[in-house]
Amino acid sequence: MPTISPSTKGAETEGTAAPKRKTKCRNAYQREMQRIYRKAEADERKRLQDTVATLEAALVTERLARSLLPWRDVADALGNASKASIEKNVTMRRRVMHAAVLARAMHDYVSRLLATSATLHGRIETWQHVSLLSSQAARSLGFDWITRQLYHNTNAVLAANDFPVTTDTFFDINVSEDSTTVVIRHMRTVPWPVDVVTQGYHTFFIGGNGFGYALEELDSDLHLLEHDMVYRRRNVGNRVLGNMQQNYVHRQFREPHRSVLVARNILSDEHHPLGMYKRDASGWVVATAAGPHHTLVQEVWTVCPLLKGSENEPAPLVDEGYLYGLDLTTVPPHLQFPTLQQAVFRTGQSVLAKRAQFFETLKS
Repeated sequence: MPTISPSTKGAETEGTAAPKRKTKCRNAYQREMQRIYRKAEADERKRLQDTVATLEAALVTERLARSLLPWRDVADALGNASKASIEKNVTMRRRVMHAAVLARAMHDYVSRLLATSATLHGRIETWQHVSLLSSQAARSLGFDWITRQLYHNTNAVLAANDFPVTTDTFFDINVSEDSTTVVIRHMRTVPWPVDVVTQGYHTFFIGGNGFGYALEELDSDLHLLEHDMVYRRRNVGNRVLGNMQQNYVHRQFREPHRSVLVARNILSDEHHPLGMYKRDASGWVVATAAGPHHTLVQEVWTVCPLLKGSENEPAPLVDEGYLYGLDLTTVPPHLQFPTLQQAVFRTGQSVLAKRAQFFETLKS
């Protein structure tokens, strides 16, 4: 009878199934772990992207906040800054002006201590201040001495004549009752640098004929222009007094921040003689820098009584009146001086108008 052997198929299947299940589980586990890892990585990437987007948005907002302020805020800030700057500028200008006024007051005080007791004029000075000899060497020395003597007395003269400490336009005429000496004072601040004003004075009074008074240029052979100086003659007489020649010298001195134009009538000239009547007069025109674009102008003119004869004695008051177009013989004695004084004041107004005319020339 045939032998029936036991079957091994089931045993083999059961023996190999366990490793396969183990491999399958491992693969499933690995796939799950890879899925979890990829998901975690995707979540982290998403989180980082969201963070980047948030930071970029914050950065844009921050930039806009820094660079693009509301126009009202910008306008207010600029307005406040401009107002503060203007106020600071005004304060600084006041301080500078105060310092300039104080410095001038202190300078005037010191100058008064050094000032001479009398205003310069020929009646109380030696002949060297008002006379010229005939020789060229003496004349050259005389011109230099006369003008330098005026120049070096500038500060004393300004201090002795009491200019106000303000910079407002000032004009004054004083006629002394005892000697009929006329002192004219003029001061103003002009809107031009001191160099412009200085050159304007030089062009007008040295290079040109000023207000057209001069009739003749004297001593041109001495080359006075090389020293910023001129010597000229004019006739201030009239039909009553006749010809009245005046020889006068102008010279300009320049300093770093100031210029001084001096003038003087010559009372005795051996080379260019004068007539019977003479008028001793001297003047100072000072231009001082009051800032980069402004100049303080101060003038002092001293006009002494009319002189007559070779001894230069004071002329009668009637002759003084004739010079101003007055006939004082028709005026009561107690009214003669007031009448002459009024005539001098009218002449002073003409002088002031001519000063305004000069400053008009600087505008062109």
